[in-house]
Order: sequence, then structure tokens, then C-alpha cells
Amino acid sequence: MDKIKGLQGKSGETLIFAEMRKCSCNCSYSCQSQMYQRKRSSCTLCICLVVILLLMGIVLLSSCTSSPSPSVRQNEDLINVPLNNVEVKEHCQPFSINELQVLKRGGRWQLGTKDRGLLDFANKEVEAREAKRVIQNYGINQLCSSEENHQGIQYFLSSGYPPQKSKGTAIQEECFAFDPEQLSVKPTRRQRWIIKAGETGLFQPLRSKHIAQNAATLIRKYQFTHLCSIGKPRASFEYLRIGMP
Repeated sequence: MDKIKGLQGKSGETLIFAEMRKCSCNCSYSCQSQMYQRKRSSCTLCICLVVILLLMGIVLLSSCTSSPSPSVRQNEDLINVPLNNVEVKEHCQPFSINELQVLKRGGRWQLGTKDRGLLDFANKEVEAREAKRVIQNYGINQLCSSEENHQGIQYFLSSGYPPQKSKGTAIQEECFAFDPEQLSVKPTRRQRWIIKAGETGLFQPLRSKHIAQNAATLIRKYQFTHLCSIGKPRASFEYLRIGMP
């Protein structure tokens, strides 16, 4: 304790500042009464303290810049990439509305043409016929997917444009409205990814974040605002559209 007190200045300054004051004196060679060995040790201590302080400052600065604020972390999965800089790959099958039929193949009801089936409804004939009315009402003639092998989401277009509901639309729908600019992609507990509008999930969870982000980008591209469905409790037919509620 006596040694530490001896290293303190008369005004009660700490050991570090006392030594730094002495160092500035010794390094300038203005204090002729000090021994050469004392000057050398004080300068060494001063340099060490400055290096330590600089390192502490760098650590504090890096910790501040690497930790995003809670608001940034909350929105880090928002899909806000400029669409004009993103090449969105789509997979679409054109078909003729006039050739669309509800057919039973292999004991299952399907919606398609004589040559190929487009949608499968299992044993739900009524829902297959209702889906046909929806497709004809919106003039839908393209069945699209955001990924190959149906790994993404399925959506429909009318000659390259999103189906649009107007005042003259005479069909009953069950739809969920959302803002396409506020979509997010979130992980699930089963290592899959889901597209969410607020707290509501759209479609089933997808296999990867990339697939989910690509699907969300396509929703934004066409500015879809409603996800509609046919069938309860599990939908057998879903479609995205724009327009009135």
C-alpha cells in the first residue's frame, strides 16, 4: 500500500495518469533530476498503457458496429430487393380455357384437358368444378410454379397478367388480403421456410430459404394482394389474385 501511495500524485491522481505525466516529462528530456533508467522504464510503461487503451477502444468499437439494433434484426428477413435487379425464373404451362374439363382418371377427379391433367382433387368433384368456374371467370390460361418439379409455390396468370377481381365478378370467394411489400421469410421448427404476411403464413413451408425468397419475389413482381382458396378444412385449390376484396 505504501508503494502504491508513493506512486500517486499530491492531488490524488491515479497510478496511470501519474505515470503518463511523468512519462511526458521524461520523454522530453526536460526533467534533468530523473535517472536515465527511470526515464526508460517510465517511457516503456507509457507506451504499453497507450497500446492497451487503443486495443480496448478497437474492441468496443467493433462490438458496437457488429451488433444490429433490435429493429434491424426484426426486419432482416424482409424481401426488399429491387425487382429490376433480380432475374426471376418462372415455370409456366399454357392451356386453353375452352378445352378445360373436369375428368375422372384412375378413380380421382382432375381438372385439365383431354391430353393432360393440370390439377388433382382426389375424390372432391364439387371442388374441382368450383375451381373450373374460378379459372374461367378470371380468364386464367397459365399454370405457373416458382420452381421446377413443383418445389415452390403454384400460381396462375391470365396471358401473363395476374387474375384481377372487378365489380362484375360473380363468384363467392374466401380470401386473405395482404400487402406484397411487407412479406417476410421465416424459418420453421422443422428446418423449413415459410412466407409470412404479418403473423400469417402463406402457403405451406418450403424446403429452403432461397426457394421461399424466390417465391416471395414473384408475389411482389405481380403485386398479388389476395390468397384465395377452395375447400375445407384443407384447401384443395389455392390461387393468388389482385383487385377488390
